[in-house]
Amino acid sequence: VQDIRAVFPNAGITTDVIAGFPEETEEEHQQTVAFVKQVGFSALHVFPYSERTGTAACRLKQVPKAVRLKRAAELIEVGNALKTDFMRRSLGQTYSVYAETEEDGFTVGYTPNYIKVYTKLNAGDMQPVSLQEIYKEGVIGK
Repeated sequence: VQDIRAVFPNAGITTDVIAGFPEETEEEHQQTVAFVKQVGFSALHVFPYSERTGTAACRLKQVPKAVRLKRAAELIEVGNALKTDFMRRSLGQTYSVYAETEEDGFTVGYTPNYIKVYTKLNAGDMQPVSLQEIYKEGVIGK
């Protein structure tokens, strides 16, 4: 990630995280939390572990479901904060955005580093857009 950011400082880097995998300790969970914060991912996709009958993991000692859900919720909160920080650092920058769909009176597209942008472009247009302010799960672009 450091090498990528040395070349592309505004790279959007995401990851998937499974919370509460069998035999995961609280210490290991906290190491995961610390790791995702240290890396500074632009977004996290978090899933609580769920058993799949017949898998090797299903035969291991299971983390209680309530603990899995609590750990997933903590990681989702961390991921939301990281995403907001990533978007905030991008405010004032200009990116080429392709207006794909319509939502809440806006057209919606994504920057090349995967920030959701709400614009007033016509659907199907691709234009430079300046990121102005945080809005919902993205930013307003003009």
